[in-house]
Amino acid sequence: MVWWILTGGALSSWIIGVPAIVLSLMMSRILPPLPSFHLNIRGAFHFLIFFIQQSILSGFDVAKRVVHPDCPLDPCLIKYKIRISNGSARIVFTNTISLLPGTLSVDLLDEDVLVHVLDKKDPILDNLQVLEIKIAALFGENL
Repeated sequence: MVWWILTGGALSSWIIGVPAIVLSLMMSRILPPLPSFHLNIRGAFHFLIFFIQQSILSGFDVAKRVVHPDCPLDPCLIKYKIRISNGSARIVFTNTISLLPGTLSVDLLDEDVLVHVLDKKDPILDNLQVLEIKIAALFGENL
């Protein structure tokens, strides 16, 4: 019924719709179910505040580096040992690193994440530890 409404009742849309539905049903039978997890409301609030604060501060830092005549950059790769055990939380952690200005998750290894940073003199390891604690709390995990 939803498909019918979205396509304006066009019968030709079923040429794509029926195979898509069949393929989706087959894939849902083949793929393993996703692990369930629960988000902690208090942890979500603290993480949101932290993320907004870090995004603003890091954004200003990157902007300052861009307009600075000497462009103070000393990029490097840092390997950070992840302490979070929850698989979903680990993925959120590595993706959040890339969302914050000045850092980029390059690779997720077994127990480590490889992070590209703009300046190795910045307190990156401390920032990653705080971020990891916030995300662990978001998923109800204590580090």
